[in-house]
Amino acid sequence: MNAIVEDLVQRHPTLWRGAGHVQHQGPASVPTGHARLDAQLPGGGWPPGCITELMVRALGTGEWRLLAPALQRLAQSGRHILLLAPPHIPHAPALAALGLPTEQFLVVRARHAADRLWALEQSLRSNRFGALIAWLDATTKPEALRRFQLAARNAQGPVFLFRPFEAQTQPSPAPLRLALLPRHYPGLAVQLLKRRGPVSVEPILVNVPMASRALRPLEEAHALDRLPIPEPSPSCVLIPPPSARLHPTESFAAVRMRMAQWALQFTPDVCLGQWPDVILLEVAPSLRLWGGRHALLHQLQTGAERLGWPGVRLAHAKTPRLAEWRVCAPGPLPKGSSDLPLSVVPEAQPHQDRFSQMGLTTLGALLNLPRAGLRRRFGKAFVVALESALGERPDPRLPICPPAVFEEGLEFALPTDSKAILE
Repeated sequence: MNAIVEDLVQRHPTLWRGAGHVQHQGPASVPTGHARLDAQLPGGGWPPGCITELMVRALGTGEWRLLAPALQRLAQSGRHILLLAPPHIPHAPALAALGLPTEQFLVVRARHAADRLWALEQSLRSNRFGALIAWLDATTKPEALRRFQLAARNAQGPVFLFRPFEAQTQPSPAPLRLALLPRHYPGLAVQLLKRRGPVSVEPILVNVPMASRALRPLEEAHALDRLPIPEPSPSCVLIPPPSARLHPTESFAAVRMRMAQWALQFTPDVCLGQWPDVILLEVAPSLRLWGGRHALLHQLQTGAERLGWPGVRLAHAKTPRLAEWRVCAPGPLPKGSSDLPLSVVPEAQPHQDRFSQMGLTTLGALLNLPRAGLRRRFGKAFVVALESALGERPDPRLPICPPAVFEEGLEFALPTDSKAILE
């Protein structure tokens, strides 16, 4: 059977295995300039002959600095970089500061969406570029994306499509889809949403310094990945109470999403936790605005009570994972991480029997054991979870993206039959 599968893979380059990294077929991939990212991409770099979607929450999150090493390599080899319908006029001094020769850039302007899509498809069919970068909106239909993917099959360079963050939930024929999440300078978290190969759960943290620090030879770009990991960001979590349901038929998942969207007023980074009823807030950017940690927690508590959600459970810790474990602990909140019961650690659930036999009941007792022995006995995933909770390993999360259009109903306490009553 293995011989038959190998023969099929060799005959049909479009076939690939679901397990293990996939070697890109066709032209060689362009190295990204970031060692951690190259190790996770099929072919070890940006793949040509297909479209790559980059989801960004806002412009200027580090996307240009992420692509700069690859674009510099292509531009220095004499190939043109095609910018199709950029949202702003490219700033030549900024491109030059990134080491990108501006004379190798071509800009195509298109005001209307139909013109933009037509120009993109024709550019892909021409195959006269070293790299193509285009900006699309969330309303781009999957049929148009499929045409772009078919037109890009013969492209000799990578094709990047910047799309809004909410487009990550839409279907797409793109073989490679990434979400870019800004982190503490100079970090940028890259979440692999889709690739040819195994599923990637953990985001990839790369370092993308500002232009003033990017004036270095291209071969030194890999050294950026050896910068120290940024300090962990203080986080707090909350669990909505059962009374938060608007209607008896409303699911708890709907309640949690509604409360997560309400929490966006306190911090721009809100995501759903690992446990099914937890909401996670990264509060580091908001502590000064709200007057400190205690004041922010008080605002969350009182704000939830004013909305009719009494009994919200809150916890705060130096890392997202540790805060999540604290809020899930039974009874009063533990004062320190050492007192946390192992039952709140999802990765510890399969090993509870062995922990009981060893007399381990708290996180503090577990951390007293040698780390190498824990890895041998309980696996790498368990140790990675511990290191993430302690701030020794990055733990970026995908923030929620509120819908562009939503409907919300409000049931009045008394019959309302005139507009004057509402005013």
